[in-house]
Amino acid sequence: MEPPLLSLPLLPSALLTLSVAAAAYLQALTGFAFGLVLLALSVQLGVLPISDASQLVNCLTLFGALVLLGRGQLTPHWRLLAWGLLPALPMVPVGLWLLGVMSGDAVYWLGKVLGGIIVLSSALMLWPPRLSVLAGTRWLRVSAGALSGLMGGMFATAGPPLVLLFYQLGLPAARVRDTLLLVFAGAGLLRLLVAVPTGAFNAGLLPVTLMMLPVYWLANRLGARTVARVDTAWLRRLVAMLLLASGLAMLV
Repeated sequence: MEPPLLSLPLLPSALLTLSVAAAAYLQALTGFAFGLVLLALSVQLGVLPISDASQLVNCLTLFGALVLLGRGQLTPHWRLLAWGLLPALPMVPVGLWLLGVMSGDAVYWLGKVLGGIIVLSSALMLWPPRLSVLAGTRWLRVSAGALSGLMGGMFATAGPPLVLLFYQLGLPAARVRDTLLLVFAGAGLLRLLVAVPTGAFNAGLLPVTLMMLPVYWLANRLGARTVARVDTAWLRRLVAMLLLASGLAMLV
């Protein structure tokens, strides 16, 4: 039996639209945290359950990656891409399985897990540890990739571990950004390919997802056009502090 199409009332629809727009705009300005921001807003406002919010994040992230890939001119660091992607891919199905397990009777604890991840991620953004000495070691790269894959499978937010690590390797920021884009696109595509045949994909969410695609694109483009006029370093700290407060609220 096909799942019913999700139809949100006017207020939740408006709140979700604003949440997607805010997350996409901030992503363009700061270069990070789209998934964390959208998950935090969706859960705190009660618009979508965590599993549906994660699916929406995954689809919109893939859409954004496809748009950037379509423009071409990517310059990833191929060896670093392998270090990020190969450990991440096997952990994506594991994370998706954990999401399915915890979306049932343990939905309360799922919210606590998400809150803990948001708190830890935002704290690392505010007070990044000095990993430059260890960043080139094999075990740390593998561990960061595996943890990113697990987070990508559970909540479609694979960013924090690899972002924290890769930006301390001393590579040009553009190459790091392009490398991370391909890692996240690969993990997101695998998540989608695993979710559909296993029944973890909510087809009823498709109309909402399609409605949010132009919202994401317009907000992201607006952010890209205004980034030169914004103090992005200050804004990154502000977003991280807001995320920290949101994560702590989920843990209370």
